[in-house]
Amino acid sequence: MNSHGDERKISLKEELSPGTAEEMIRLCRDFPLTVLKVTFWNNFPPWEVPERRINDNLGLFVDSGFLRFRTGGEERILSRGDCVIVPEYQAHDFGLVPGKGGVGYYIFHVLSDDIAAWNPFEGFDTPFLRPDHPDFYLSTLRRIAALRDHSPRSSSLLMENLLRLFFSECVCQEKFHPRLRKFSDPRIPELLGFIYRNITSNLTVLDLASRIGIREVRLRKIFHENLGSSPLEFITRARLNHAMRLLARYDYPLSRIAEESGFSSESYFCAVFQKRMHCSPSRWRTSFENGTENRIIRSPSPVSRNS
Repeated sequence: MNSHGDERKISLKEELSPGTAEEMIRLCRDFPLTVLKVTFWNNFPPWEVPERRINDNLGLFVDSGFLRFRTGGEERILSRGDCVIVPEYQAHDFGLVPGKGGVGYYIFHVLSDDIAAWNPFEGFDTPFLRPDHPDFYLSTLRRIAALRDHSPRSSSLLMENLLRLFFSECVCQEKFHPRLRKFSDPRIPELLGFIYRNITSNLTVLDLASRIGIREVRLRKIFHENLGSSPLEFITRARLNHAMRLLARYDYPLSRIAEESGFSSESYFCAVFQKRMHCSPSRWRTSFENGTENRIIRSPSPVSRNS
């Protein structure tokens, strides 16, 4: 008994196992995210999204009606409160369920910020999920989508917080397992970290080979074996993703975006962006601000992630 009456502070430490607590700590500490946009859609017959692969991670929450979604060799019929998470470059298609009418859903696109880290969107045991309290997520998503019309960046920050909450819930449900990327060659993490820290530099294959004391031919081989791409292809992808984060977050001129992403000039940056993204950087930035869907990669050469 104290001056306030019979009040007792209860420790909830035992609510989480040490392993679960450690996974949640790593989730908050080691996986920085950039939410590109959150939008709400109401679609009616006829409507269908053909198979595609996109360069960011995709999430979708169904608000009303029924949605057919196929990815990773599975197909499900989703209803209110159901969610699907699709990692970058993973093939997927979705559309209406025949005879069920229209569907309302929230969709969000997210980049994993650290290319040297493992992509957290690959940590789910299944792409098809359902939170314990779906109405909470749907009402929060509605506010986040509404805020986007007033401040896209504030909306994105709130969505990052909601995603961490959702990921933490999935950790407790043992449906999500953050882990480090594993490679057959132990020098790959050092190389990825070197690229990430020097993204604005004029990196060459020789620079990377010299970093770990091997020949360029050997470097190209271990990149293909561990990452499914050449070193220069990987660097270009890293620079493009970095540029997309800057375009989404800041109103910098394209010349500054190019410089801070490691491209030799604005014109070269725009040419590479157009080739890979099928639109100009300016149009992509406008699409981010307006919430339109136009970042589909039609002929992707994805960099594989090994876990």
